[in-house]
Amino acid sequence: MVSTRGIFLFAWTIPAAVGVVLFALVYLKFLFRLPVATRWLFVLAGVVYVGGALGMEMIEGQLVFLFGQASMAHALMVAFEEFLEMSGVVLFIYALLSYFRTQYGVVQVEFGERAANPQGDRPI
Repeated sequence: MVSTRGIFLFAWTIPAAVGVVLFALVYLKFLFRLPVATRWLFVLAGVVYVGGALGMEMIEGQLVFLFGQASMAHALMVAFEEFLEMSGVVLFIYALLSYFRTQYGVVQVEFGERAANPQGDRPI
């Protein structure tokens, strides 16, 4: 077993960082075919999400190494990590909806009974 310390206390961050780089390289051609605004929104969403998931996890590793897992600093970092991840997801959804709007005109999302049955008929 590999012994890791400090920012690499959580050893999964090492292969995850390699995976993120490989993922980015594989999708680079796709990314550059997108409209400029959509491209930058996708990149921003990815940076925010990965920064939260991977970057904050590395910072948390250092804090756990120094102060232990039951510290207030670690608890705050975990909350901030989750905030960044969810913010990245929201930005990505916004980027997708913006792209659809520019490509197809109108984007309409409905929830509820009417959305499932637009004619208003009761299901059988």
